[in-house]
Amino acid sequence: MAPTGHALELLACPSAFCTGRGCYLKSLAAHRTLPLARDVAVEIATVSQRVRELATMLRDRKRSQVWPVMLPSRFRSETSGCSMR
Repeated sequence: MAPTGHALELLACPSAFCTGRGCYLKSLAAHRTLPLARDVAVEIATVSQRVRELATMLRDRKRSQVWPVMLPSRFRSETSGCSMR
């Protein structure tokens, strides 16, 4: 399945997540006594590690390939000069 939305942003610039990770963790620091804040911090660290692995994989030509994908659009007969009757 093709990635969409935020996943495409991650593929476009995986380092952006790792850079922002510090901001996310810093904002949780004031709430570190709450179990939820600790769980979120663990998730952020886990995702950050996986993003670093993804970035490494995307740079490895043996492990990744690029396949251009085009979105379908309606055929407009008036712009092509053809009649579809």
